[in-house]
Amino acid sequence: MTDMVNRKVNTCWDYMGCPEETRGKCVVFKLDSGADCWDYMDVKGAECPAIDGRIITNCTECPFFKKMNPGFEGSVKKSEEVNKT
Repeated sequence: MTDMVNRKVNTCWDYMGCPEETRGKCVVFKLDSGADCWDYMDVKGAECPAIDGRIITNCTECPFFKKMNPGFEGSVKKSEEVNKT
């Protein structure tokens, strides 16, 4: 995998190096919202297939999230989890 720490890109799909096939499956790509993709993960059916064909279910584990949110401590909850509290 390329050195993602030093990549200077503005979207998750560029940072993660997602091929066209992966982008075509991505709700965030279709919404053109790759700069803050974690804000869209509560969209119905949204999943991130970016890392080695695995689906990212916790945005805080994603290298792009970590790059864009240095020092973040906490969790990113889907809207249905927030509404339960």
